[in-house]
Amino acid sequence: MENNIRDFMKEETGASTLEVALLLLAAVAAVLIFRTQILNLINSIFKSIRDQVDEF
Repeated sequence: MENNIRDFMKEETGASTLEVALLLLAAVAAVLIFRTQILNLINSIFKSIRDQVDEF
């Protein structure tokens, strides 16, 4: 019985799944928090590209 408990405590397959889930959650939260800034940056980049293309 003690060996089973020790083996369970050493098991790490569930930990890697949890880590991936937490990283995804953090990424989604960051996108939601900084959504406006990200969209402004993307729009600014595309506007700059459009302006440079219009010069040709």
